[in-house]
Amino acid sequence: MSKYNNFETFVEAFVDESNRKCRERSGHTLADAFNSPFKIVEMVLKVLDLGWGSYTALVGLLVLGPIAFALALVGFIASPIMAIALVLGGVAAIRQLYKFKYLPIAIKEVGAQYRDDFNSHMGDTAYIDRLIDRASEELIVRAVNDNIRRVASRYVSE
Repeated sequence: MSKYNNFETFVEAFVDESNRKCRERSGHTLADAFNSPFKIVEMVLKVLDLGWGSYTALVGLLVLGPIAFALALVGFIASPIMAIALVLGGVAAIRQLYKFKYLPIAIKEVGAQYRDDFNSHMGDTAYIDRLIDRASEELIVRAVNDNIRRVASRYVSE
């Protein structure tokens, strides 16, 4: 499938483009921009290979608070969606995603923001290329805003 007619491949393309732009502009990766290890990007791409539904189910776990996450993880392990954990390398990998959840959540939010537009223009290569560019910029903006919020919260809590 290509980025022009498969949504998951489109999401992978804007993540790759965001990473390329980050490296070009700052010498750092997209993961660095979100204060995450690069392995988080690799995990996101593996889950996207399973489909958008699997990815949004995983992100649904990540947005929970710590106690709810732990309880949901138990139910998650007992479900057929356990394939996600196996693809990532086990429950420890999902816990690591939770620890660095801002990047997977941002990717899901940007993907959801551009999904209807993608579906409306599927196959239009010039339009999809522009959409990838816009989505990649949006993901970078979210990384910057996330860092500002985290720095500000440190000063507020001190």
